[in-house]
Amino acid sequence: MNQLFIDKAFSKLLALVASLTLLTFYVSDATAQEIDGSLVSLLEKDWAVPSVFAGDCSSVVECGDVCDQQVLTKNACPKRDEVVCISARDDVWFVNARQSHLCPENVSQIQCYRLRNGVWESSSLTALTQDHASDKSRVTFVYAHGNRTDEGWAKSRGLQVYKTVFRPTEPTVEVCVRPALRYVIFAWKSEQEKLRLLPDYTVKSRRSPVVGQSFGRFLSQFEDRKMVLCGFSLGAQVILAGLSDSELDAAEIGSANLNRYKVALLAPALDPDFVWNCLPQIQHNMLIERTEVFVSLTDRAIKLAEKLASKTPRAWVAVFQELGQSSHDSANPVSLFDVTEDAGKRHLTESYASSSCVISRLNKMVAEVQHFMGSSRDNADGSDRVESQTPAPSAGNLEAVEE
Repeated sequence: MNQLFIDKAFSKLLALVASLTLLTFYVSDATAQEIDGSLVSLLEKDWAVPSVFAGDCSSVVECGDVCDQQVLTKNACPKRDEVVCISARDDVWFVNARQSHLCPENVSQIQCYRLRNGVWESSSLTALTQDHASDKSRVTFVYAHGNRTDEGWAKSRGLQVYKTVFRPTEPTVEVCVRPALRYVIFAWKSEQEKLRLLPDYTVKSRRSPVVGQSFGRFLSQFEDRKMVLCGFSLGAQVILAGLSDSELDAAEIGSANLNRYKVALLAPALDPDFVWNCLPQIQHNMLIERTEVFVSLTDRAIKLAEKLASKTPRAWVAVFQELGQSSHDSANPVSLFDVTEDAGKRHLTESYASSSCVISRLNKMVAEVQHFMGSSRDNADGSDRVESQTPAPSAGNLEAVEE
């Protein structure tokens, strides 16, 4: 009798363990309820559910920007396909560098695809770089995604940023007059590999600097640095690591201000070691013309990333703040923008991309690159520096910027 009771109790225990395991596994589902109110549980839900695209593109046509092609992308909340309209003026590329962390110095492993008639057609890195060199009517904009993103979601989230920032439902003046884009999605291996968030984040935070080496070599294939680089979450670390790579010798660019990147970092959730060892040097990076950082002070992922280092809350934000206050006359001025009101607590691509501040600043950065390209063609007399007509304000004190 006792043995029968023990067997039944043991069976119930196994069933309970199995149920808890399944519940943990499916915590990333869009309809999953929060197991508890802890920061980690909330973040697992935030990071696992891609955001919904905002609205459609009908109002964009009022800017005279017609839709040339449409592409279907997957969407988890609600679970349905989403149609994204690509402007007739724009060109969209997908750079697959998902194996780059295995051999970062080998750029031949990078695969390129070009969006044609709503389909991703195989192309090459050579074709992309030659298009950048020969077609100056478009400004090259490179987007690097964040954590927990597989190849399919890399395309979807990249197109989400394109749609939200450059084809919003309520376009501003900057969006209506922006130049044509060569929009490049840079994909790296960051899908979920560990069951729990913290171990999974640790794997990707350590991998991203290695991917950054490959990203740096990818950038070195272009004939110039007249482009905008934008990274979300750990994608920001990929970009910063790439620009800090020793293979990218700043002496190559000389003193030409026209030949330097403009960098935008959205919700950068950075590895603690990278923050304290590399981040303070960013203001001296001669490859970057300007860095703009957009952060929500209530972002759960940023808080968690800093707790992992046992630092004070928002420690890396303080580093960026200090850089913003001290980098006015440095090689790479850093500006910090508070988008807490728009982005809120959730660490989501759409939350940041839909911020009016982000939309305005990114469109202005693209316009400035076009202005620089035009100026460089006009300055055949050897002049090597042209000042931007729309300098970024200093936001080192984390005051909200009104556009």
